[in-house]
Amino acid sequence: MSKKVYVYDLETLPDLFTATFLDRDSDEVVLFHSNQQDYIKNLMSFLTTRVSGLIGYNCIGFDGQILQDIYLGVCKTPQEIWKRADFHIKNERNHYYSLFIKHLDLYLVNHYNNKNKRTSLKWCEFGMRMVNIEDMPVTTDINAILSYNLNDCIATKKLYERCKPEIDLRKQLSIKYNLDFINLSDSSIGSELLLELYCKYSNKNKTSLRKLRTPRYEIPVKDIIFPYIAFECNEFKKALNIFSDSIIYPGGNTPLFTVRYENIEYTFAAGGIHGSLLNTTIKADDDYIIMDCDVTSMYPSIMIVNNLYPEHLDDSFINILRDEIVNVRVLEKKKPKKEQDSIIVNGYKLAANSTYGKTMDQYSWMYDPQITFTVTVNGQLMLAMLVERLSKISTIIQANTDGVTVKLHRSAIDEYYKICNEWEKLTKLDLEFVEYNSFFIRDVNNYISVTTKGDVKLKGAFEYNNIPLHKNASAVIIPYAVVQYLVNNIPIEKTIMTHNNIFDFCIGVRAKSNSWYELKGIKSRYIHERKLSKTVRFFISTNGSVMMKHYSDGKVSHVNAPIRSGNKFK
Repeated sequence: MSKKVYVYDLETLPDLFTATFLDRDSDEVVLFHSNQQDYIKNLMSFLTTRVSGLIGYNCIGFDGQILQDIYLGVCKTPQEIWKRADFHIKNERNHYYSLFIKHLDLYLVNHYNNKNKRTSLKWCEFGMRMVNIEDMPVTTDINAILSYNLNDCIATKKLYERCKPEIDLRKQLSIKYNLDFINLSDSSIGSELLLELYCKYSNKNKTSLRKLRTPRYEIPVKDIIFPYIAFECNEFKKALNIFSDSIIYPGGNTPLFTVRYENIEYTFAAGGIHGSLLNTTIKADDDYIIMDCDVTSMYPSIMIVNNLYPEHLDDSFINILRDEIVNVRVLEKKKPKKEQDSIIVNGYKLAANSTYGKTMDQYSWMYDPQITFTVTVNGQLMLAMLVERLSKISTIIQANTDGVTVKLHRSAIDEYYKICNEWEKLTKLDLEFVEYNSFFIRDVNNYISVTTKGDVKLKGAFEYNNIPLHKNASAVIIPYAVVQYLVNNIPIEKTIMTHNNIFDFCIGVRAKSNSWYELKGIKSRYIHERKLSKTVRFFISTNGSVMMKHYSDGKVSHVNAPIRSGNKFK
């Protein structure tokens, strides 16, 4: 019998152990539990003779460690397995075994171990619109536990299928470079691939490089501002002076301030410049055009054209980044799509994009926070220079990290391109241009834009599709109806009344360790109360029960629809 890849899930209770395996490529289910005779022996036989690989969610840090414990004979009874599970939970990341079976951990692939993206499988089930979102039963009934196990396996398999393109890229990279990229996040893949290519072309030792860092205890900003940064208006001169007088302490507070230039308030921060018109609709017409320009690969490009690299490395780092990664990828993208090498197009993109972020990562071989802030401080000042110049011939709509959007008279389009071209020559950066028909703006992070080709871009509160699973995809009927109204002139009431996808009306909530949800209603003249699971999905109806949220300190609150006050567009 040929070996297969299985999706799996374990449950460890003081008096019960279960293991459920779902074939990745079929509906075959294999079950093991501690009520079976010789369950440990049979489980190990199955794993060693019929399994070529396992797919799980947070399995490297937990489920895989339990299987390794059983494989090594560390534990056999449910009580012993439960104690080992408790050990691994309390010592997360400190006592990882190398596993005897290859694992694919979707928790790690999606970087949900990052504190800003940390996400449970149950919340993924909500985002994937699973029919059944099931929390661990408060029972030792084996059938209930096995049903819960299987539902988790089905959810994990669905997540695997959703992540298939990213997983395929990891497989291709692993084969080509003879390295294990399988369970790395995108940023880690980029860092490892860049390290591999850097060592290949520079003949440097990989082990030695991994140990290098350039810590900075303070960074006087005046020492890192490019000499050509200059302004005419007092407002942006003020911003330049504030930066010049600042000292950045990595790990501490960074400069954060605002200046008002013409009719927009611009925020300068460590992550970039942000400024926009508020609560307004802007449309192109026979006289006026809406133009947007974005800096191509802004952060890595700033590093390349200004020869910025971590102090513990040398300029060969930039040469390799430019010649062997960025330029090679640009040439590959010029080929017909069917002829493109996905490793170069997608893998090299991760490598290029990782450079900036990893200079701020104290665990990375590229760590040098002075590079990070040299890029971000100058990047936003350069963009402010473009704003100042374009404001002479246009109305600024917004400036956001790496681009500027303006409305100008069609007769000024040649002057617009001339200004942009002069800015490109000064900064050595490239701009990409898009023409828009309309903008519907709440603020800099929440807007709808429609290109002249009819492409619709949704940002922030207006997003309703392809929402990342770690975010909240609740009540997406609201932004959907708003977009249909603003873009297609379909009345909001019509969209809502004719829409028949119940999931678009659903709202998801998650209880933390200090709270829980309860459903309260009246049935046959009696009040009925039912404690709900940690992850709850519900919709607003004209009839039904009331949902309450209880806190460990005794406080109780109603769970209401997530309705926010609207913004009036001008």
